[in-house]
Amino acid sequence: MPKGEPLQIASDLLLLHEGAADLKVLGALMRRGGIAGYQPFGMGGQSNLRALLKGLVLAPHFRSPVPVFGHPVRGLAIILDAETDAEATFQKVRAALTSAGLPAPDRAGEIARGPLKVGVFIVPDNRSPGMIETLCLESVRDDSAWPCLDVFFSCVRERGGVLPENLDKARAQAFLATRKDPALPVGLAADEGYWRFEHQAFQELTTFLRSIAED
Repeated sequence: MPKGEPLQIASDLLLLHEGAADLKVLGALMRRGGIAGYQPFGMGGQSNLRALLKGLVLAPHFRSPVPVFGHPVRGLAIILDAETDAEATFQKVRAALTSAGLPAPDRAGEIARGPLKVGVFIVPDNRSPGMIETLCLESVRDDSAWPCLDVFFSCVRERGGVLPENLDKARAQAFLATRKDPALPVGLAADEGYWRFEHQAFQELTTFLRSIAED
């Protein structure tokens, strides 16, 4: 979108996410859960959240009726990776919401309710460090290939190999290497059903998205 051009709001439900892989996983999760209506906005990195929120607040139809819907935006879901500290990430989101003059929940995973519902979910579970890959991996821990991943990374470590800084991303790619199409990235793997969205690991996130979407 050209610089200075207002954001185009076309739905009364908005979903703010970090990047393409996250959106692919979230989209597949919502389709399987029968959750619809969210318009996604990628922030391209957590550092851009504050600017994105301020842009949305100033956009046409955020506070005035959205065409077709007849009312302003009624739900805003923000989903970010915890990275190394879930609480610290949540506090950054809360500060960004307050700076934009928006309601902010008291804790991650909760929803500030009112005419505009605002919820913040810190992946993987609002408490633990990690990212979208961490959540995806949790859903396949009972897969027959899982013990092989432990053996592989242990072997690399024992033989003096260099392990990646982000082990969850590496484990996700190693797991996908055991599937029919090993070249798929994490996001596209969601469309193929390689991550088990019916697993308990995804339940909290599914409930969160559904709660904001419900009238």
